[in-house]
Amino acid sequence: MTERRIAEAKEHIAQAEKSLKTSFFKWQPDYDSAAYAYEKADLLRLLYGAAIDLYLEAVDVVMIEDRPRQAAQSMAAAARLLVRQKKYDKAIETIQKERDLYFEAENWRLLLMVLVHLARSDEVAADKVVHASLRYEGFTDSESGAVLEQLLKAIDEQDGEQTSKILSLPLFKYLDNDYAKLAKTLASQYQGASRSTRSTNDAEGEVAAGGDDEDEGDEGFDLR
Repeated sequence: MTERRIAEAKEHIAQAEKSLKTSFFKWQPDYDSAAYAYEKADLLRLLYGAAIDLYLEAVDVVMIEDRPRQAAQSMAAAARLLVRQKKYDKAIETIQKERDLYFEAENWRLLLMVLVHLARSDEVAADKVVHASLRYEGFTDSESGAVLEQLLKAIDEQDGEQTSKILSLPLFKYLDNDYAKLAKTLASQYQGASRSTRSTNDAEGEVAAGGDDEDEGDEGFDLR
């Protein structure tokens, strides 16, 4: 029975490797199929050590597409198997990685929430979301945390140009398509608002300068 299951596992592994290959007609690897095949192989294989390796390999596969929550689930499964084997040191290390992945996943959610609040023109709500996250260890040191703080600072200072630049960073461009489009739209809006403000200020400056010229002219006019 064991040999048969191991043979089946090998077939699934071969299928996973095939899914990851590209060709002239297949430009991108099929990560979902590969992850599923690895999972099937893991369920069939009875050897704990091999199963752990497969879970960790699945983590690498899904992280190529920036899916930290799914990667964290694979880490959690590997940690459980390590505990069964009483490999507690390795289990602790794996659990810590799982925690970091879940934290990364939550940071992505924060990005999405901030974008939607900004789309609603509710900058106060966006600020509250970020400030509520400051209590979490490591948030300010993370890439998304630092970018969100810079974004809200630019908005607070009414610096439309800087706000637009931040919303155009790769961190926003590589979100799911709908959110990436939303970030692009917001970047254009803030950029447009910045140009409008500059034009208004320039116009007011010209009017003020013209008024000064008129005053000077009046002073030199002799009514006698």
